[in-house]
Amino acid sequence: MVRGYVSRGLIASAIAVISFAGVVHGQTPPPQPLYAGPNVNMVQGTRWPQGDPFLTKQNEPSIAVSSRNPRHLLAGSNDYRLVPVEIAEELDDPEAWIQLYKSVDGGQTWYTTPLGGCPLDIPECNDSTGLTGALRAKHPNFGADPTVRPGPYGTFFLSFIAGTRDTSANGVIALQRFVDLNNDIQRNTDVRTCVPNSPGCVAVHMPPNCAPVGPACRLDYLKLQAAQDPILPDTLTIIDTGTPGQGKDKPWVAVDLPGRSWSGNKTCDLLSWTAQNANVTPVAQTVPAFNVYVSYANFAGQGQNQHPAAFVAVSNDCGKTFAKPIKLSSATQADQGTNVAIDPATGAVFVVWRNFESTGFIYFSKSIDGGKT
Repeated sequence: MVRGYVSRGLIASAIAVISFAGVVHGQTPPPQPLYAGPNVNMVQGTRWPQGDPFLTKQNEPSIAVSSRNPRHLLAGSNDYRLVPVEIAEELDDPEAWIQLYKSVDGGQTWYTTPLGGCPLDIPECNDSTGLTGALRAKHPNFGADPTVRPGPYGTFFLSFIAGTRDTSANGVIALQRFVDLNNDIQRNTDVRTCVPNSPGCVAVHMPPNCAPVGPACRLDYLKLQAAQDPILPDTLTIIDTGTPGQGKDKPWVAVDLPGRSWSGNKTCDLLSWTAQNANVTPVAQTVPAFNVYVSYANFAGQGQNQHPAAFVAVSNDCGKTFAKPIKLSSATQADQGTNVAIDPATGAVFVVWRNFESTGFIYFSKSIDGGKT
């Protein structure tokens, strides 16, 4: 992860072509030449934490287009808006966290929210869905390196790292799944509990005509109002956890199609948590299984004696669980910067990485059996 700040224009430009493509999808192409639409700032508003009062604190964006609707987009970036000046001193070594950006109109407007599990006592971090509870239990003070990729059936997959800076003991490689239901408004309220007096939390008095204080007046707090948001969060999986001398870095995710021979007749349950949550409409669904691959670097050793290696973890249940990660670079040292691609015709998966020995090389490893070998 490169730490520092970059121009917001980088994030805006990341969606310019995708935004334009969503507008013209399914329509007769206009006469040549074609022009990209205007840049759109994905960070909209200054009301914290949905907006960023400082307008300076995002980098390393990643974006994906829904497989159910090309106008539905999910993006993520490193983001420092959770550590503004007035609260930075309350945190232990304040760091970046991952911000999510959702659009349902081809990138013209955006709704943003922090990924659950962040180290503040606000609804977004506490995440009453329980999906990010395992991450929260690690007590991370940073989240970074997001990669967002689409999958079948409207799924999105966000891979990232999180932990505490300067120690590897609670550092994780993690993945959260999201599902685009491709409807106009999936819910009327946010799925997270509203903390009284928090930004965006609306107070009402019951009964309406009671005095603001007094035994006859009960003060209720409404839930945060969400934007028109059909993209629901789903299961979060911690794929690997660091130990002293074993640090994790730079994950990458790729998602295959269903119907491969190694998937057989297996199925996956999506959004099963909604059946037990009164704040959302039950929308659980069962789909044919597909594989998800997450690659990353593991740094063994300390200081100048570190030996990073390339690893890959494979899920055959749509990203809910992962087998034990496989080390790909056993014959080399100083391997990092992994990337994954899948042959859509055969399902063969390729993991590539950079090796920093000598003058440096690019290596790759290939699997033609769904990641088993």
